[in-house]
Amino acid sequence: MVFYFSLISLTWWLSFHRFASSLKIAFVGDTGVEDPKHDGFGHRTMKMIEKEGVNLVINVGDFEYWGRCHERYEVTTEKMFFEAKDGKSYSLAEKEQLGRYQWLLGTREPFSGWQIGFENAGTEETLAAVSHETWKGMERNLRLTSEEKCNGGPWDGPWEWRQFVRNYNFDFLAASGNHEVSGDSGGGSEIWADHQKYMWNLYNERIFETGRGSCRGYHNRTEPGTVQEYGERYSCIYNDQHILFLGWHQGSDHSPKSSSEKRREKSIKFIEREFSRHDEAANNVRWRYCVHHMTASKLSPGPKKDNMRLFGIVDACRKHGALIISGHYHIYGRTKMLKSVGSDELYPIVSDDENQNKVMENQTMSIVVGNGGYTGRCDGINEGSSWMEICLAGEKYRGALIATFDDENPWKASFHYRNSLSYGAENKFKLESRLPGWNKITAAGKYHKQLYLEQKVWQNRLKAHKKLRNMNKTSIEIYPYGNRRPFNADLQMHSQLHAAGEKSRGEGHSWYPPLHPAQGRKHKQERIYDINQSQSTTE
Repeated sequence: MVFYFSLISLTWWLSFHRFASSLKIAFVGDTGVEDPKHDGFGHRTMKMIEKEGVNLVINVGDFEYWGRCHERYEVTTEKMFFEAKDGKSYSLAEKEQLGRYQWLLGTREPFSGWQIGFENAGTEETLAAVSHETWKGMERNLRLTSEEKCNGGPWDGPWEWRQFVRNYNFDFLAASGNHEVSGDSGGGSEIWADHQKYMWNLYNERIFETGRGSCRGYHNRTEPGTVQEYGERYSCIYNDQHILFLGWHQGSDHSPKSSSEKRREKSIKFIEREFSRHDEAANNVRWRYCVHHMTASKLSPGPKKDNMRLFGIVDACRKHGALIISGHYHIYGRTKMLKSVGSDELYPIVSDDENQNKVMENQTMSIVVGNGGYTGRCDGINEGSSWMEICLAGEKYRGALIATFDDENPWKASFHYRNSLSYGAENKFKLESRLPGWNKITAAGKYHKQLYLEQKVWQNRLKAHKKLRNMNKTSIEIYPYGNRRPFNADLQMHSQLHAAGEKSRGEGHSWYPPLHPAQGRKHKQERIYDINQSQSTTE
């Protein structure tokens, strides 16, 4: 028995180190943090992705489904005194306003406790943390003025997602989904703006400042791109991969409204412009992707109705040989390689057999990766069609698509859909790039140097986290509501660990503080990009 487990461990070790220097990208969507109410198990998928040694995660949107709920209060007594966790004392007069925003973990912040905000003596809003016991005493002198009292305490979806993603070591880029931007789905412009701020900072720290990649937008063509265009029309080059992100309004809106049509036309122009670049970074590209939350109906096994108003977008991607990556429908599915994406009247046309594993201009494959955390069904009107290759759905098939690019021949890639519950490889296929420049070797030196720097940065981050965790042990208190909070696996896990005497989370755990920009700049590689073309256009 001991020999059997030793053999498994040795096999895993050899497998891991065989691909330790190979670039790995995970494609996933509709993830969520732990969400028992909606059967969401995105935390399992993310842990599986990190265990696979993935370098970059590309998320097609719908991060978490909760939006936010904040509480606003008014002081009802002549004077209310309280003490914050940092030892400072405050007082608020009658009818002054106070907000309760979220529970702070105390791992990345100086203190755990309820985050509150208030204007003291007419100054700008002051943020402070108070213990649960302090809050219960304050509550007796407060009147709720907002429309609803949050269930179990307030929460902030974008902040929760930020904390969740930062627990992992991999690089991360994403497009917006309807649950980020649509009010009907728990999102909205303010919620998406916060997501953009948090995710852009993550990209800037981990990708741009470390020299592993850069992004630019539709309006602003300079690097590292703007916060306002992140995840909407965003063009990113990561190593030899060129990824175009189109947000929910920019790439998934199939409404017949004229405003929607204009947005689609603008996105098509964006695709044509970015995939026609000839600057230094673009000349080293071997792989192209179009990432949007929901794709045209004939390219997914999920839709119940036929709607091809996104035809122009997906056809522009096909023209440039970009793989089409989407989600929205909580399934994993893909088409065969196609030389036509179809239209309202026409069905997609499958490419010749000899080109089924070739990524090249004028053909594409559509891949749906929406089964990252929430469960769906393979019951769309195009499921089982001749141009469809596979569809997997349901709780037992949650997971992500992982691509491993050959170290010696980076124009070759092995794809497998990894089950985050069983860790089994449910669907495997291989592709070879034949895009212009597919066999150039000019990027090889940069490729190895990037991976080396990446490993060093990750090691430093892990050391910094361990140090920070030890420093914060004395300032952490157990989350007061136990399992009554609507979601947040990290809070529940943290409470369990605290109650168990802060047992070690193991070498594989990767909760770490953000890398300081100065650290990244020391390793930043020289790049020659065509920034002279930066032009400002109007919406």
